[in-house]
Amino acid sequence: MSVVGMKCEACGGASFVVESRKSRIDNAIRRRRKCRACKRVWATVELPYDLVNYVFKENKKLLAMNQET
Repeated sequence: MSVVGMKCEACGGASFVVESRKSRIDNAIRRRRKCRACKRVWATVELPYDLVNYVFKENKKLLAMNQET
């Protein structure tokens, strides 16, 4: 299996990770990335598969997306 780096949305150039840290969400990782070509910086949040279908509500509660409340 080969690993492909994330491409910059602005120019399509290759990016690298500037900083990684645990997020407030359990088991999530927040990464700051930087484009090698245009130097744009952005953040990503990587979630484990079991948290992908959850959302933070305005009251800071983490709820499954199929719940109404």
